[in-house]
Amino acid sequence: MCNGGVSDNMSFLIYLRESLFYLSEEKKDWWFKYATLDDVIELVKKEVTPISIENFEKNYDDLIDINDILDKRGFFGEIRKWKIDRDRNIALFGNYTMKSWYNFLKDIAENGLREPILLTQDGSEIIEGNHRVQALRQLGYKKVPVIYEKK
Repeated sequence: MCNGGVSDNMSFLIYLRESLFYLSEEKKDWWFKYATLDDVIELVKKEVTPISIENFEKNYDDLIDINDILDKRGFFGEIRKWKIDRDRNIALFGNYTMKSWYNFLKDIAENGLREPILLTQDGSEIIEGNHRVQALRQLGYKKVPVIYEKK
């Protein structure tokens, strides 16, 4: 530990959030206004040990390597990038606020996916599930449950 309790491998924002444990959830929510994507991922990993992919619902056609799907383009062109929306003065990941991304990541870490990633029949495009792919990558999963479009 150094500098009043902040360890070398803990971001200041995570330390600050932990220091506010006695505040109401509403007052803690301001933290998300300043959190980066890395802060949110770090917080989820600190709070939850992601369940094994073997404990996900078995409603998929295949488990594929996450690296085989990361570069696939989305069917609807969703943006999977962290950005600051200056007009609304909030941080976003894709179309998620940092708080909603935190809740999304935490839910997947605790419960797995409710729906697998939907790919085109030939597996060349993601029809549905771009954000789930990113969430799985950020949580450290190496495999992705997928289903293929039926014609």
